[in-house]
Amino acid sequence: GGGITVPRISSLYGPPSVYKSTGIYDLIANAQKLRESHPEVVGLASDGKPKYIVLVDPEKSMSPVHLKHCGVDITDQRFIVLDNFTDGDEAVDQIVDILESGDAMLVCLDSLTTLMSRREIDTDTKDLIKLQGWQGKFTSGIFKKIHNANKGETAFVFVNQIRDTLGDKMNRAINDDTNYKPT
Repeated sequence: GGGITVPRISSLYGPPSVYKSTGIYDLIANAQKLRESHPEVVGLASDGKPKYIVLVDPEKSMSPVHLKHCGVDITDQRFIVLDNFTDGDEAVDQIVDILESGDAMLVCLDSLTTLMSRREIDTDTKDLIKLQGWQGKFTSGIFKKIHNANKGETAFVFVNQIRDTLGDKMNRAINDDTNYKPT
């Protein structure tokens, strides 16, 4: 068994360069196959046609060649790539609109860490220290909006990246230098 739970928010996370985006592309390809082979399971959009599959790409890093290699039908008229927004707030508003419509079976966000709020973009670099914790508040707000907008018919998956903290790096360096082995 297994799979993505509808309507829950699912996360695909890991350290850099471990094929998280490829995992999302594979998920999209399988969703396309499911929609074609079992339309009665997925249901129809409000226009009476198959539901949409949406890839939100704030990094603008999506490669059509890589999508095709992963089995995604990029000619599918019901597959949409959203990357035409100016900031994270606008991207979230577009996601919320899609979820509220109930016309999508799957929405994938690749990746959460690249969404920057309008406030972060407008803040001068020297003043960014004043925004400590703002990304966490922004992210929390994203999840609240997505949870409230999802009518229970759409799977939502996002990619996130694990990052080392300064403390982790310092402890690792100290342990490596002393050959300390915890028991």
